Amino acid sequence: MEIKIFEQKDNPILNRTRIKFEITQEGNPVPSRLKVIEQLASKLKKDKNLIVIREINPDFGSSNVEGEAILYSSKKALEKLEPKYTLKRLEAKEKKVEEKPPAPAEKPEEAKPEEQAAEEAPAEEKPAEASETPSEEPKEEPKETEEKSE
Repeated sequence: MEIKIFEQKDNPILNRTRIKFEITQEGNPVPSRLKVIEQLASKLKKDKNLIVIREINPDFGSSNVEGEAILYSSKKALEKLEPKYTLKRLEAKEKKVEEKPPAPAEKPEEAKPEEQAAEEAPAEEKPAEASETPSEEPKEEPKETEEKSE
């Protein structure tokens, strides 16, 4: 993934810079907003917490993606000017990314013994249930078929 910035427009009144960029990617899906923020932060050498992605638009039939981001001069300016839902969305995505890596590594190890025990117990109960169920069902089925044929 390669990012090219083709327009930067400073807005000193609002303490922010509007950035228009293009991402060139070959055969990859559209990158997530968090990946784009990280790439822009490394390219601009700024804090990633001061960048907000406004839009990401993939070009149909090509491997290019165009987008627009806003770089704020301070956290205070970002909180003052950005809508609350945008800030919540960013926080929620960052929390998901932070929580995901530890969770899958721990759960499979702990879940395997429990799953094996859970799988063994129903396997023992199923034959008992299976032997009772067929004996009851055939008795009821002929009655239903007789009622339907009348």
